[in-house]
Amino acid sequence: MNLLAWLRDLGGRLAAPRVDPPEPHPAKLTGLRERIQFYGDPGRGAVDDAWKRKNIITCRDKNGDRPTMPGVPAQWYFEIHRLVEPHARRAFAAAQDAAPEYEIERAASFVFRHQRHDPKRPLSLHSWGIAIDVDAALNAAHAFKPGEYPEPWGPAWVERWPRGLPQGFVEAFEAAGWTWGGRWREYCDPMHFQWDRRP
Repeated sequence: MNLLAWLRDLGGRLAAPRVDPPEPHPAKLTGLRERIQFYGDPGRGAVDDAWKRKNIITCRDKNGDRPTMPGVPAQWYFEIHRLVEPHARRAFAAAQDAAPEYEIERAASFVFRHQRHDPKRPLSLHSWGIAIDVDAALNAAHAFKPGEYPEPWGPAWVERWPRGLPQGFVEAFEAAGWTWGGRWREYCDPMHFQWDRRP
C-alpha cells in the first residue's frame, strides 16, 4: 500500500462515525387556507361545537386514557388539537429532559380567540388548538420598538423576564419543530409556542 492510500484509509477510520440526521419535521403551513385544509375550520365569531368535538382533545389523567402533558400540572385541563397532541407531548418531554429544574405552573393550548384578544385581528392559532402558552404570568408578551429587542437570556432579557422559560426548555421545543414567540422582535411573546406546520 502506498503512502497516499494508507493516509486515506487512516483518515476514513479516524473520521467521526456517520450520524443520520433527525427525521425532518412536517412542512410549514402556507397560510389560512392550508391551516383549514389540515386542521379544519373552528368557526367564526364563536367556536363551531361540531368541529370542537371532532378535533379538540383534553389531556388530563381523569380516566387514565389520555395522560397529562409531561411536566404540566394535572389539575389543569389541557385542550389541544388531536393531530398536534403527539408533537406537543414530544416537545414537553424533551423540554423536561433539557430543563428538569424548571417547574411549569400552568400551560394551555386551545382557546377560541383573536390574536392579542383584538377582534380586528385574525383568529389566533390557539383557536385551532395548535399553539401553546407556558406560564403566561412569568413570560408576558411585550412590544419592542425597532432596535430594542433584547438578546434572549441576555442581561436585559433576564431583567424583564427573571423567572422566564430557560434556554434549554425553549430550544427543546424548537428542536421538536415548534416556533417560539420569544424570537419575534417587535411583539415578543416568550410564553408562546406554535405548531405552524402540517400534521
